[in-house]
Amino acid sequence: MAKSLVLGASAAAMARPLLGPALKGSGEVESLLRRVIRELRVAMTLVGAKDVNGLKKVKFLIVGRLRDLLDSWGDTHGPDG
Repeated sequence: MAKSLVLGASAAAMARPLLGPALKGSGEVESLLRRVIRELRVAMTLVGAKDVNGLKKVKFLIVGRLRDLLDSWGDTHGPDG
């Protein structure tokens, strides 16, 4: 989630990771969501973001497969420019 927000997303969502816990009960879903929130807070701390909006101001470097994909497009705006 943090990565999506840093890269410019207005929101981030998750569904599939919640399906298994949802079949086991609301307590499992709550436990997973607490972990996700904790991990998001850790990521925010590591990059110096005071809140979720602060993630949009984080400087970042794109490497690896995503960098290769963007390079193949010739820009950072996607295949359609």
